[in-house]
Amino acid sequence: MRRSDTVTVDQWIIFIVICFITMIEFGFVFAFGSMFIAMIETYNANRSTAATVQSLLIGVALSFSIVSGCLISRFGLLKTSFVASILIPAGFIISFFVEKIEYLYITISVVAGVGMSTIHLASIIVIEQFFPTRLHPLCFAIQGITVNIAGALYPELIENLLSQFGLHGTFLILGGLFLNGVVVPLLLMNRRAPNTCVMETKVDIESDDADERQKSTMDVKHESVSDATAENEEDGTCFGRCTILSIPFLTIVFASAFAVPPINTFVGLVVDLIVWKNFSFSQGVFAFIPFNAFSIAAKLVPIFTQRIKGFNNYILIMVFCVIGIISQILMLLSQSYVSVIAGVSCAGICLGGVLPTILMVCVTLVDSSSWPLASGLIIAVIGMMSAVMGPIFGAIRDLTGSYEIVVIIILTAECFSLLMFCVAFVIRHQARNQLTDHNNRNMCHYDIC
Repeated sequence: MRRSDTVTVDQWIIFIVICFITMIEFGFVFAFGSMFIAMIETYNANRSTAATVQSLLIGVALSFSIVSGCLISRFGLLKTSFVASILIPAGFIISFFVEKIEYLYITISVVAGVGMSTIHLASIIVIEQFFPTRLHPLCFAIQGITVNIAGALYPELIENLLSQFGLHGTFLILGGLFLNGVVVPLLLMNRRAPNTCVMETKVDIESDDADERQKSTMDVKHESVSDATAENEEDGTCFGRCTILSIPFLTIVFASAFAVPPINTFVGLVVDLIVWKNFSFSQGVFAFIPFNAFSIAAKLVPIFTQRIKGFNNYILIMVFCVIGIISQILMLLSQSYVSVIAGVSCAGICLGGVLPTILMVCVTLVDSSSWPLASGLIIAVIGMMSAVMGPIFGAIRDLTGSYEIVVIIILTAECFSLLMFCVAFVIRHQARNQLTDHNNRNMCHYDIC
């Protein structure tokens, strides 16, 4: 069985539309922090309540992907994406009439968040079904970059809308903008994903190579272990697959829970944090541009390091964590706007690079049958932790009148995650050595035979 490498113009049109809709709808999740101060002023709410809205939105948008996958499997991509494309604008249009901020928990965080999560997962499935495997890295990279582009463009748009139409008017306009998502199910209507599997004739291979395979059976036994070992070492892959209940994988999940969510929450509070540093609201909104620009650059780093023979992705994860630590040190000690932007940019590098690299490590860590559940578990844990941290950080800001303790907590969390990734690296390194010894003993057994 092999995937068809033929890509038609229609497939590229579908891809462009999918990326555009992902940018408009899912990209908004990571720019919602630009409305943080407006929600506080409009609803006369405290920071803990306002932070709950955006943290819950991030949590639902990330965590609901597991449920979305089940719904797509049960009802199909067309029906599910159609419902999702209606939920997003409905949540924002209903918010136009909301008079209490607590109702936004339902209209934006849950209703719109469920739709955004489902649309994002649908776009991933469309890429997987409509494109050959060789184009998946390119397509997924472009799709991920569009989210950061939206994160850089949305704050400026939202600032202008808030100044002219207020918060409720902005909700209504965004609801109209999100109606563009209906294009996705309309585009998929009466379309079937191309047949990605083509039968190949194996008769000639089997007949021509039968004698050769028979003669080289023992050679294969000798070479299979060494070849696999060499290949894994060249790719920087940890060999010895495990389940999602194994200590190496659970250590990665635990470390991820303290590496990504604090920076996710930091992004939602960055405008208010910069205002707390005695800079203007416009300067706070501008911070989204370098944050997303450096986040895009960081997402490309694992693609290049993957081509380096013997490079270990655990090292790259730890480097990104160190950059995250530096970002919070800069935010804590900086007095100038340039150093604040440097801290925000480092946070963008950390967030943009650490999650893709974690997923690359986990791909080589768990067996293929466990990968969908493993990746969903990591993203769900990150989403739930992000939803919890927002209200806590907002409450600390309300009680202390300062973000200093919040920054220290994020700094501590990044240091702890760095320590846990070091532990995970040591555990996998020991497992690698044990497996190597085991393989060497097997090779000796074959020699005796």
